[in-house]
Amino acid sequence: MTDELSEEDRDDLAKRAAKMAVLIKAPARVSAICQHIVKHFQEKVEPNGFKAQVVTFDRECCVLYKKVLDDLVGPEASAIVMSTPGGKNDEFSEWKIDKDEEEKLLDRFRDPVDPLKLLIVTAKLLTGFDAPILQTMYLDKPVKDHNLLQAICRTNRVYPGKTHGLIVDYLGIFDDVAKALDFDEKAMLKVITNLDELKKELPQMVAKCLAIFPGIDRTVGGYEGLIAAQDCLPNN
Repeated sequence: MTDELSEEDRDDLAKRAAKMAVLIKAPARVSAICQHIVKHFQEKVEPNGFKAQVVTFDRECCVLYKKVLDDLVGPEASAIVMSTPGGKNDEFSEWKIDKDEEEKLLDRFRDPVDPLKLLIVTAKLLTGFDAPILQTMYLDKPVKDHNLLQAICRTNRVYPGKTHGLIVDYLGIFDDVAKALDFDEKAMLKVITNLDELKKELPQMVAKCLAIFPGIDRTVGGYEGLIAAQDCLPNN
């Protein structure tokens, strides 16, 4: 969509983004928001056994928030998960972790007894990240449309004692929900139509899959059930 804008419009957008960055990263604001996050988390989230995600404006904000949160609750309570440019001039190299390290970190976050309570992100883990223990998202980044919908869905995974997900909005993104979630109506209708068609096909597809496993006792679980089902699979 940016390609359709004139050069003047692109320059204007860049200037606005730069001004927003200055305001968002003001030390007093960062400090105030981090203090609110800690207070809210300790009073409303942690006592119920849940954890939270802090979504910041950019990589620099991730670091700024991390430093303030470390002072407030200690370094073990939070961790940054973000991609970095790499190379010799990577100013965020300190926070770069490989895939295995990231998976171990996320497993720690999913563990209810682990002291890691807050994940600080800017782009990563907003889509596709599954951690049912995550109940609250502290949102301090402009996000809209399908990206916003996918982001807030991170808090909706079923978990014992969790009745809802919670978004704490620091930028007023939800002041106009209709605008923030401004989906193309034709595209949405197409999705809904496709869902209806798939629902009709689902029973047939399920029956076809079950036919591969004739005579299997589905009340038997664990290793024995798995081996019995595996024996039904064709060699190829």
